[in-house]
Amino acid sequence: MSDDPVLRRPFSRSPLPFTLGGRLYEVPYRSAADWLEVLEVTPVDGLFLAALDSEQRWRVHDAMLDGEVRVRDLSPASYSLLKQVTGYERWWIGYRLAVAAFSPSLLGRLTLSGVRPQDVTLVQWCAATYALLTRDASAEDRFKLDALLDVPLAGNDPGEAWDDMGMSAEDLEVMARALPGAR
Repeated sequence: MSDDPVLRRPFSRSPLPFTLGGRLYEVPYRSAADWLEVLEVTPVDGLFLAALDSEQRWRVHDAMLDGEVRVRDLSPASYSLLKQVTGYERWWIGYRLAVAAFSPSLLGRLTLSGVRPQDVTLVQWCAATYALLTRDASAEDRFKLDALLDVPLAGNDPGEAWDDMGMSAEDLEVMARALPGAR
């Protein structure tokens, strides 16, 4: 078993401990359904505050007033949280897999497969989505899907988590979509 917290939490229903500005916060457990509601209405870089309950949000505001947390700390905290709740080190892959179910076709296939978002963690939801998207896929098609998933979201800097070869996210997405058979 890995010591990496990203890989250890696929079945946990307990609050997620999270440190920001030297203070420990608890992100309450949410089912995949609850996370999908948050992801639908919250910009990715605002996810950390949106994921907290009101008491924990007040604690962050207090830490900001005390100078222990800055506004610019919230985006990295959101990305780190997304890594943990989706199970993907590259948070944008987890995000894409999570919100892929906003497509009626994919949501229908997940539902017909028996996956109920209210019964699973977001890690499990993302894994089920990936499994469904790659079921019966050739190695080439799986490679293409992986390439498309791995392009960082436009306007978000993935930092050192990803080598972009000096290309913009938009250029890389165009390149990935140009692969034979990519849609």
